[in-house]
Amino acid sequence: MPRHPFAFLVHPRADVRQDLARAWPPLGKVPLRLVDRAATLPIPPIPAGSVSYADDPDTVAGWVMLLPIGAEQMLTLDRSYVVGRIKGALDSIAKRGVKTVTLGALTSPVTRGGRLVCGRPDLGVTTGNAFTAAATVQAIERLLPWCPSDDPRVAIVGATGSVGSCVVRLLAERRTVSRLSVIARTKTNVERLAAEVSRPGFDVTAETTIERARDADLVVLLTSAARAILGPEHLKEGAVVLDDTQPRNTSPSILTERPDVSVVDGGVMAMVDVDIRADVGLPKGSKAAYACMAESMLLALDGHEGDFGLGAPKAEQARYMMDLAHKYRRFGFDLAPPFSFCQPMGVGWEAPRGDGQAGAAAGHQWAPAAQGARA
Repeated sequence: MPRHPFAFLVHPRADVRQDLARAWPPLGKVPLRLVDRAATLPIPPIPAGSVSYADDPDTVAGWVMLLPIGAEQMLTLDRSYVVGRIKGALDSIAKRGVKTVTLGALTSPVTRGGRLVCGRPDLGVTTGNAFTAAATVQAIERLLPWCPSDDPRVAIVGATGSVGSCVVRLLAERRTVSRLSVIARTKTNVERLAAEVSRPGFDVTAETTIERARDADLVVLLTSAARAILGPEHLKEGAVVLDDTQPRNTSPSILTERPDVSVVDGGVMAMVDVDIRADVGLPKGSKAAYACMAESMLLALDGHEGDFGLGAPKAEQARYMMDLAHKYRRFGFDLAPPFSFCQPMGVGWEAPRGDGQAGAAAGHQWAPAAQGARA
């Protein structure tokens, strides 16, 4: 199938006025009370930028579309109203000829992983969760050598969520980690997941409070909150944090209060022959994109039709996305050199032992995608 246009639907993450101004500068001068009011008005998504490929630079391959509803409002406004706004945004996106759209940031969890807005004949919906899960496992494996223990314990915070549950199952399959803490709020769900993946040689503990992250050498944050929930008090000496959340759920105070701790931004993929003319929350000129956005790019490049990876993605869907990343590796789709709070981490972090770049460029390390993974 020929490639087709894609879109990445996002919303302001923390500072609503500032994020909106990046897409449309005049909004930076609008009083904040009016910007907040915009969230309750039927305003269509704002084009925040476009994407093109080096082999066809004059053609717009995709758009970044900004829905003017802040992260806090996404979670506190009436759910039916927010879902209605997202459906309206998808109508607007479809009129551009888009065939695949990623529900970015909190637009995915508020629509139950896309289930409340899927099934359209004109537009395939994905959450980006399958490729995000695969990229998270890659990043975990890259960071293991930096942990303070030779046999590190990894904690997955938000383990029963859409991305978290897939990450846990992939880690159980790959056996690159021997000690795992799965942390989520609902006891029955987290205990069920721990029991599912537990096996000899794979020590899995089920926890219900973020305080238990203190036991871990590597803490992976896969939560869906509007503000920071992981602070300096939750981390052991020398811990490494992989924050795979948008908006960010790690407190910036970690940088000043815990210099022994390293915080790495999760889900950042290097893009080579791709021109991203949009502010996607990464440093300008970094030639990188988040894995959730990259998922719609990969599906569009491959001409995929229909919805993909709704709700909690299956492990085979994550492997399928890695197969696509390997297929289109000329455009990048491999882990970017690590960032921390959107800033490059510097020399030495790219490959701690020279073998930490597992992933798209070494696609043979992943099992072939199972039949039915496209569904």
